[in-house]
Amino acid sequence: MMFIRYCAKFDYELELYAGDPLDAARGRRLYAGTLSSRTGFVYDERGWQFDRDAGFYSADYLRAWLASTEVRRQLRVMFGPRWWASRETGRWLREQWRRGCEPEAEELVSALGAKPASGEALLSGYRDALSA
Repeated sequence: MMFIRYCAKFDYELELYAGDPLDAARGRRLYAGTLSSRTGFVYDERGWQFDRDAGFYSADYLRAWLASTEVRRQLRVMFGPRWWASRETGRWLREQWRRGCEPEAEELVSALGAKPASGEALLSGYRDALSA
């Protein structure tokens, strides 16, 4: 649900900032219409100013979700189904964390041999969770 909500928020923010972001009537209409139609929940139009960010933080959440699910999938490939209990995984992760903010999430996913921002791992994880 949160992934769908943040996709909707990103669409709303892109549309809002493509025009006059201070036009209250337009902002309320876009906010309530976009989020309600995409999520299936009713959003109160009065939240239009409080549930947005000029820095498009919703895109950062989407990037993080896509990358983290792909990295977890690659960790299973590299270290086995119990990757989270492996000392080798711990060493590998510490090596990555030492690098700080480099590389970007998409670069790390690509270096692991996966497709950055494809969403395949995320959708697969949701399917597995729903079928369990």
